[in-house]
Amino acid sequence: METRVPIGLTEFVGLADAHGIESFMSRKDTDARFETLISIRAGTNRQRHAVCFAALLTEAGEKEVNAQIKEGDCVEALKVLKAAALSLVCEKGWEKSWELIPNPKLDPWWSEPKPEEDDE
Repeated sequence: METRVPIGLTEFVGLADAHGIESFMSRKDTDARFETLISIRAGTNRQRHAVCFAALLTEAGEKEVNAQIKEGDCVEALKVLKAAALSLVCEKGWEKSWELIPNPKLDPWWSEPKPEEDDE
């Protein structure tokens, strides 16, 4: 079933967790296999509050999110997505996790990076 999207907007689907955006693609560039894979991945990584999402973005919003991903800042990319999306939904029943992320401290196996020591 094809989703109707207003002119000038693009629908994106993806996967996010405590560490930010993990997957982010235009729905028109995905298929049922991709969406099934991210759903399975989210289900097997619930300890990191992983969720699948769908978002409507303007071209400017898309560029902002992709710029953060390209820089390797997946946490900031998720923050930008949440701020820029005109519509944003996550897997039913996982809304609380969506509200909590991004926050790496929610990952039970994450440890805070040690500060670098100066070699003076």
